[in-house]
Amino acid sequence: MGSLKPIEVTSLVSPPTGSFGEEGAIAATISDRSGAGVPNQNVTISGPQNMSDTTDAQGCAFFGYVPPGAYTLSFSKPGYVDPSGQQDITKSLTVAAEQTVPAAFLYDRPGSLTVNFKTRRGLTEPDGSATPLLSAHAGLSPPSTAFVSAANSGVPSGARLFTKTLRSPTDTATSFTLAGLFPFTDGYSVYGANCQGANPVSGPNQVAPAAQTSVATVLPGGSSSIDVRMPAVRFRFPKASNTFPDFLPGQYVGMPSKGNASATGLLTVARLTAESLGCGGISRWVLADNSHTVTTDVGGWIDRPSGRDAEDWGVPVGQYDICVEVKAYDPPGWPTTGDYYARANDQLIKDPNGSTVTLNDFGSGPCA
Repeated sequence: MGSLKPIEVTSLVSPPTGSFGEEGAIAATISDRSGAGVPNQNVTISGPQNMSDTTDAQGCAFFGYVPPGAYTLSFSKPGYVDPSGQQDITKSLTVAAEQTVPAAFLYDRPGSLTVNFKTRRGLTEPDGSATPLLSAHAGLSPPSTAFVSAANSGVPSGARLFTKTLRSPTDTATSFTLAGLFPFTDGYSVYGANCQGANPVSGPNQVAPAAQTSVATVLPGGSSSIDVRMPAVRFRFPKASNTFPDFLPGQYVGMPSKGNASATGLLTVARLTAESLGCGGISRWVLADNSHTVTTDVGGWIDRPSGRDAEDWGVPVGQYDICVEVKAYDPPGWPTTGDYYARANDQLIKDPNGSTVTLNDFGSGPCA
């Protein structure tokens, strides 16, 4: 043909039935966050036949003419993770005669996210007036939390859960770094809890005025930071005159922080029973020890979990049954009981500026 170049025709043709005989095939595809193939990645299969292959420019590795049976496909690359944060990837596959089994994976360089927890304990009085709360702790302050969740629809479990060491009384650290996060293009919803129902973005309690949503995008190999607001909660009850049910409409006082006004009084404890999806268990909190009387509306704030000295004001977003137990104390004008409880059920806690719960169900003795 002289100087003319030869004509080449390239095409993909599906093999007819019976081409593989009694054998099958495995087709693996590895892609990054944007859907582009991850090339030059070694992939192995083990089972009735052991083989290895390297992904091409499209991130594909093909294993043809393999005997039917159970196989384990595996690969690993330093500095890369899948959506669950795993570097070493394994997947079980079953190959049947004359069938090609597909196996698709997301794999990319992880990023990190520094989370700064903050809680605000109220800006105005519960009735909406402009009078600021007199609490010495009004404003932003870092709470501590035992769990941090980073949620994304691409995570198989729905969210990556990280465990954080609770702060000691002398620890002033306010941040927590989440490492090894897969860099999803649509970001993570970050919140301080270990249950799905506490997610302000996709949980059942995201309806306004929900707690401030915290969504952060993680880039491959990058680092970023985000502020996460966890709502605080304060308890109050109506004033009473001479008899137990005789309330004065519109008059409220904060729950006392101690069972009496003395420095040695028993601390008041609030029991929160979570009702939101996946949020089980009971949490006990001590009320803020900044007011020993109920003559003003500055007390009643949650201060810290029972048994701990470090302040921890933030409460996960969710719906709770609440019972506040006051020992060795009787409100002014109430019958002498020695101790009593105040209760309210189905309370939604989600306001980033602090929620106030009015307790109207009273009884003598401890919380049931």
